[in-house]
Amino acid sequence: MIGLDTSVIIDLFKGKKEVKGALLMAKGPYASTQVNYAELMFGLDPRRVKSSVEEGYYDELFSSISMLSLTEAASKRAARICWELKAAGREVEPFDCMVAGILIENGVSTIITGNRRHFERISGLKVISY
Repeated sequence: MIGLDTSVIIDLFKGKKEVKGALLMAKGPYASTQVNYAELMFGLDPRRVKSSVEEGYYDELFSSISMLSLTEAASKRAARICWELKAAGREVEPFDCMVAGILIENGVSTIITGNRRHFERISGLKVISY
């Protein structure tokens, strides 16, 4: 299984060809997390008409891939990732630590992202970028 980062999902919505190429090369199946879904929802402005179209796209996409949850074990793994990186002076955003913790805890060792630097510091994850 291949994990999809929030940036990939946004770029898919925008129709970026390089994302589609990366997905074809990775050859799924694909998964994402409830944290990625929350990030997407936080980014939608309900006052914009386009937001409802975008929300519908995300809902359809998430219904077609595996959705991984933030469990207690994944939360502990995410916290360890954050603290280890912070101690090494290579801090990563908490949302990215949560995504990584969920993926790793579920046996997903590869993530596709448009933001390589967000995940390349996390051991246990192979990063595919475009």
